[in-house]
Amino acid sequence: MTNDELQRGIAEFETAHAELEAFFRELSDAQLDGPVWDEGIGWRVRDLLPHIARWQRMAAQAARLIAGGKEPLPEGQMLLLTFVGITQSVDDVNNETYQRWRERPVADRVVELHEAHAELVAALRALPLDRIIGPDGRPYRYFWQPGINHLRQHREHVATALAKKGAST
Repeated sequence: MTNDELQRGIAEFETAHAELEAFFRELSDAQLDGPVWDEGIGWRVRDLLPHIARWQRMAAQAARLIAGGKEPLPEGQMLLLTFVGITQSVDDVNNETYQRWRERPVADRVVELHEAHAELVAALRALPLDRIIGPDGRPYRYFWQPGINHLRQHREHVATALAKKGAST
């Protein structure tokens, strides 16, 4: 694997993160305090920052485990929580993160997201490219979902909610 191949393999993760950061930077305080209905009762847009960060940290942990020799399950069977040794449900993990961060300022949340992304990229860089990108040329789901798709999903949810709110005002 060449350095260029590795850079291209990680570029999609970097792009998704940069797009999400830019999107959140453009939101007003009122928009950041707006409700988010897709995660849980009481969640605000700002609560998505540490939520996304938590999942990126788990993906980084998975990458470190794989780098250390742990063999992931086949693509369709890989469950990130189980792989990294978390026995809680997805909802419990998400609620725990929400509770831990709900009173923290937005600036802390932005730092957390930035640091989690840096941790994920560093962990991915430690892997051979064929452990990041599958034979189909796409990142494996256990990295793609928390490192790329999750960011895009929540960005879309927030944009849709803001558009609906704008239409009703």
